[in-house]
Amino acid sequence: MGFYALEVCDPVQENYYKVDGVRVQDFVLPEWFEQFHKKGAMKMDHMGVIDAPFTLAEGGYTEVFAKGRWHSLTGPQAKPKPRRHRLLVRMSVARKAVLRSA
Repeated sequence: MGFYALEVCDPVQENYYKVDGVRVQDFVLPEWFEQFHKKGAMKMDHMGVIDAPFTLAEGGYTEVFAKGRWHSLTGPQAKPKPRRHRLLVRMSVARKAVLRSA
């Protein structure tokens, strides 16, 4: 276990529903980040695709910081991510801002 990135759509990213004819991406609920919930005890995402905390839907992924570095965890059939993931870009920007302020 490590620190999970607070990305609410990535764990269920291949699941969509419609609101007034507009395609909307599924998202995990706050309970998804609470490891003490038993499998099947609570709804974990808006569409009800996953049934336990920290599980990934087919095609979903998440980032976990453990053992001093970030790791990508993917659900079944997840698409490979681009080389420059937005997390790496954010870390780079934050690092530059810290260096400028020092």
